[in-house]
Amino acid sequence: MRVTVDRDLCESNAVCMRLVPEVFEVGDDDRLRLKQERPPATMRARVEEAVRGKAIEMPRDDAMADWTYAADAAQAAWLALTVHHLPHHLYNVGSERRCVGDFTKVLRELLPEAVITTSQVDPGHAHPPMDASRLKADLGFAPKYSLRSGLEDYIERIRAYDRNVQASGP
Repeated sequence: MRVTVDRDLCESNAVCMRLVPEVFEVGDDDRLRLKQERPPATMRARVEEAVRGKAIEMPRDDAMADWTYAADAAQAAWLALTVHHLPHHLYNVGSERRCVGDFTKVLRELLPEAVITTSQVDPGHAHPPMDASRLKADLGFAPKYSLRSGLEDYIERIRAYDRNVQASGP
């Protein structure tokens, strides 16, 4: 199996690197790179799960990340698209910076039946925190979802989708 990076789809958010650090890395320029184009057969399943977002192993609890729920990100984009004049050309979208352990804890509380493990692999350098102060000051952006309420909403949306797929049959 040959692994490639689709630059049109890759968000370079280090998720693949955290899940399969033997194959992926994010450089100082924040671009995803491959350490191995052809990983050993024993790693294929992990790579495929990472690319499809199906892995349940979380990064180390002390890794830091910016958390923004998709609905909040969409609201930020809407604000930027509908304002008459943007004082700046670039806006960071961010809600809160938390350790991954907070996310894992809430996920375990919301999905007590799920088997969720935590990696002990050093996640490497943390990205600097996203500074959303321009977005808040210029456009009045205020996130509506907390880490918990965003996860609750997302889990419910997944369950609703699965119910609809099951109801529509094969």
